Formats: sequence, structure tokens, C-alpha cells
Amino acid sequence: MNKNITFFITDNIGEIYFIFPIAYDLIKNKNIEIKIIFTNEIIYKNFNEKYLEDLDPIIKSKISALKFLFDEKKFIKPLRIVSKFLNILFNFNIILKSLKSSDFYFIESSFRTSFGRFLLIINNLIFKKDIFVYMQGLSPFVVTKNSFKFSI
Repeated sequence: MNKNITFFITDNIGEIYFIFPIAYDLIKNKNIEIKIIFTNEIIYKNFNEKYLEDLDPIIKSKISALKFLFDEKKFIKPLRIVSKFLNILFNFNIILKSLKSSDFYFIESSFRTSFGRFLLIINNLIFKKDIFVYMQGLSPFVVTKNSFKFSI
């Protein structure tokens, strides 16, 4: 039976350095289908400019982005929040189909983005599937407490 995995790129372009090696390994397995979805317009445009041209066609076919109908780059915070909310709302059907068809998801650990929080809420209310949370960039070093003591 095939497994479906969705990677959500939500917070910054550095996530591809964590996701792509995993995605390449998973693509080799014929029983696994993957999707990589960009949920942020700025990150997607940055990715297209810097990386898309040189990307392997196999992984390129697995990449998509939400449709960005409202400008999320507004400097006035209330307008930016409303724009992000409306973009999620207008992409709701696409998001639900991806969540429903996936056996589990990968998402960056900070949950600073509205999409990350939205994913948690929808998953906990409706789907109750496993979410693999990965740390990348500086997030492993920010507000981290030692959970155990090292002994030598």
C-alpha cells in the first residue's frame, strides 16, 4: 500500500535544505508518493528565482504552491494578517485535499506562521494524523532548555 507524505514549506527558504535530501530518498521508494507545498508567496518566488531552473525534474514535478490572491507583503500588520487569512481561505479546498490524501505531514517547528498554526488546528480537529516537526535554521537554539544532563 502506498504512503503519501506532504512537506509544507512555510517559514523560510532554508527549509529546502532539510526537506530535499529526505524527499530525494523517499522518491526512490516506489511505495511512497510525496508532495512539497509552498505556503508563502515570498518564499516561493525566492525559490523559483534561485533554485527551480537547476532542480531535478523528478522532484520539480512534486512541487506546488498555494495560489496567492492577496499580497502578503503589506507593511501594515492588520492588512498582512487579513491577506494571509484570505489566502488560506481561498486555498482551503486544495489544503484539505492535501491533508486528506496524506498519511502524514512534515512542517517546520517554530509555528510562527499562520499556516503552521492553521495546520495544527485542522489536523487536531479533523484528521488526527501524524505531523513530523523538524527543526532547521536557528530554531534548535532559541529558547531551548536542557532536558537531560551530560555525564562524562
